[in-house]
Amino acid sequence: MITMSKVKELSNFELYASKLCPVFGTISIISFVYYGSMISFFALIVSFITFFSYFAVRNLILNILTKYPEEKQKFVNTNTKRQMYIVKNLIKSTYLFILSFLTVKIFYDTLNNNIDINFIKICAIIYTINDMFGLILSDLPLTTIFHHSMTSLMCHVVLLKNDSELDYRILIVIYATFSSLSYIVNFYLGSRLIPPVKTWKYKSRLSYISFLVYVITSFINWFVQFYMIITLISVPYLYFVFLFVVIRDDIILMQWLYKDSFSS
Repeated sequence: MITMSKVKELSNFELYASKLCPVFGTISIISFVYYGSMISFFALIVSFITFFSYFAVRNLILNILTKYPEEKQKFVNTNTKRQMYIVKNLIKSTYLFILSFLTVKIFYDTLNNNIDINFIKICAIIYTINDMFGLILSDLPLTTIFHHSMTSLMCHVVLLKNDSELDYRILIVIYATFSSLSYIVNFYLGSRLIPPVKTWKYKSRLSYISFLVYVITSFINWFVQFYMIITLISVPYLYFVFLFVVIRDDIILMQWLYKDSFSS
C-alpha cells in the first residue's frame, strides 16, 4: 500500500527524472539515423537501463537508510538536483567499473592494428551515455559541464567512424577506457553526500585512495596519449582542444580530492 508520505517522498524525484524520457528518445533517433541499426539498438537499450537505474539506485539508497530514519529524511529533503548528482555518480562508477575490464583488450587491439570498430562504438556509448543524462539532470560544476559536453561531442565523432584505421577517434576511446580505471572516484563523489557517509570515520581514507588512483591512472593515460600522438598518429587541432578540456577538469578534480582527503 502506497501512503501519502511515500508519494510525497518520490514525486519530486520521479517528476524530475521523467525529463530523461526525451533524452533517450533523442539519443535513439539520432543514433538510428546516423549510426546504423545495431548501434542505435544498443544506444536505446543502454538509455533505458540508465533511465531506470536512476530510480533503482535512489530506491536502493532509501532502503539502505531505512535503519537510519533521521538520515533518510535528510536525504529525502535534499535538493532534487543534488540527489540526481549522487545517483549519477554511483551509476557512472558502475559503468566505468564494467569498462575497466575492456581497457586491456582495446589497447592490445590498437597496438596490433586489429580494431573492431563496432566494439569501439559500444564502449563509447557506455562511457558517455550517463554524462549526457547528467548534463540535463544534475547540478554540476562548470568545468564538469565542459568535460561532459566535450565527451558527449567526441562520442558522436567516434560513432561516425566507419573504418578500422588507427586515428584520433580511437585515441578518444583509449582515453575513456583508461579513465574508467578510476571508477572509485565517481563512487566516492556520489557516496560522500549520502548522510551516514558524511560522518564515516574512514571517509578521508576513501577520498585519499580515490586521489591516488586518479593521479596514477591519469598520468598513465596522458603518457599513452602523447606517446601515440608523437609516434603513431597525426591528429587534428580539435583533438588538442578535447585534451585540454578533459585534462583541465581532471587536474581540478585531483586538487579537490587532495584537499578533501585532508579536511574530511
